[in-house]
Amino acid sequence: MQIPFTAMVFAVELTGDLAALPALLIACVAAAGVTVLLMRRSILTEKLARRGRHLTREYGVNPLRVLRVEDVMDPPLAPPTAAVAPVVTYPDELLETAMRKLLEHEVDVLPVASPDDPTRVVGYVERSAILGAWVQLTRDEHIREEGWLARLRRASP
Repeated sequence: MQIPFTAMVFAVELTGDLAALPALLIACVAAAGVTVLLMRRSILTEKLARRGRHLTREYGVNPLRVLRVEDVMDPPLAPPTAAVAPVVTYPDELLETAMRKLLEHEVDVLPVASPDDPTRVVGYVERSAILGAWVQLTRDEHIREEGWLARLRRASP
């Protein structure tokens, strides 16, 4: 869990044996080093990663792996036609998948098809809308919300 000193204090507290402290120090630091070098994620985020929410060790989230196409798509401009586009995306797909399709097929706009009927267009997603969502979420991560202590300090005369 990347907390070697806490683990050492916990083990000494449980056993009451201070003589074990040097061995615990070596073992905990070695274990932390091995996990940093060998594991892509911490054990705390592994379950989230298996559910499709990939977090790095710094807990930074790629916005394209969080938002879905339906979050940024625009409604169709014209009545839907029966012609099927060479590539489509679906409302429940991740923006990362839609961006990959845009780049692979070298287009700027993808039609968003209904999951029930792939020939029915329910909207469009543009490359600029995906990048705009990515920029906005990245900016929002750096905005610090005011905590209860700051509000309390501001309220007092």
